[in-house]
Amino acid sequence: MILWQEHLNNSNGCINTLETLKTQGERQTRLVSDFLHKNQLSSLFDTSHENSYHKETADTRLNFYKRCFSRPAVNGSKKDSFDHPLFTGFVIENKDLCSSAERVDVLVYINSAVQNRQRRRAIRHSWASQNAFTGVTIRLVFILGQPASRREQLEIFSEHASSGDIVQAKFEDTFRNLTFKAVTFMAWANAHCAQAQYVVKVDDDMFVDMFAVIFKIIPKMADKSYAMACSYTKHGKISRNPKSNWYVGKTLLAGQTHYPGFCPGFFSVITGNIIPELYEGSFAVKDHIPIDDVYMTSLSLRNPENVSIIDIRDQLYPNERSDPDQEIKVNGHFEYIAFRVKEERQHMALWNLRLDKVSSLEESFSSFTHRFAVYEKQSVVIKK
Repeated sequence: MILWQEHLNNSNGCINTLETLKTQGERQTRLVSDFLHKNQLSSLFDTSHENSYHKETADTRLNFYKRCFSRPAVNGSKKDSFDHPLFTGFVIENKDLCSSAERVDVLVYINSAVQNRQRRRAIRHSWASQNAFTGVTIRLVFILGQPASRREQLEIFSEHASSGDIVQAKFEDTFRNLTFKAVTFMAWANAHCAQAQYVVKVDDDMFVDMFAVIFKIIPKMADKSYAMACSYTKHGKISRNPKSNWYVGKTLLAGQTHYPGFCPGFFSVITGNIIPELYEGSFAVKDHIPIDDVYMTSLSLRNPENVSIIDIRDQLYPNERSDPDQEIKVNGHFEYIAFRVKEERQHMALWNLRLDKVSSLEESFSSFTHRFAVYEKQSVVIKK
């Protein structure tokens, strides 16, 4: 059994360090240094070739990284997933997704329907790209069930061969089976990605401002032993209406009219050390409760008193925005950290808008602005 451990990391200064970085950013509007071009921490913040001002800024960035992304390492549970009452087995296990990186700072976890290939493509090439940031390691995983046809299964194999970010399990891919996806994720992450510092759980029709996740949400969580940030629902009503998508039979959670507190599944951020705890706790939930977010973040959580809840409902919008591109053009930022989008193309369009509005701090962690700076530096003007 895994014991709830004290958070030993001295991360109290994460937000203070962030404020220092903002102050330094006011003194310098553009700094994209060559020392931010590798994922190894030792060389990531190498300042030997920088002047004293650059060294001060780099040291502060390093301090921010250490304080926000140096949570104590945890080991996965030793419980065998095949003993789990709801684990169905893998079709695609993807053991190396996280082990291919020296460390995983943010793991983006998305339950995706088999047919949503274009959504997955748009997400992996925009805000959840593992190449989007320099200095913060991102990994992305899509959890899928099985399609109805052999042709669709072959397409999934092909997609995974080219992208390497799919985990698939042996159950029919339907809305009512989302809980099986939650079980699959917990079993997979416990076995193969327990080193993740933070987990961002999001639906595949949501756009996420990952800069805001890293610089606004995570600093609020860094000094907490165990934490969940979401639009926290304390007493969600259980639907007993068979016509509802969220119908729960009367024999399940019998006698209850409301769920215990939970994080709605459209968007949440949790500290990675909770995953092994949730995985172990889920073994005791033997019934198939078809509401995956309730199952994972409430029923499987054995010691909720140990978890700090950070309610960020005022920063999330579970519906489509009327004109998000105007929001960022007028305000310099999106009004919400995460919101729904109607079309796949909007992921890239909105991400490009966001990249055009990065602060000097965000810019220093952006792979795009670093590459652009190198491009500008190396460009040659040919005079006629």
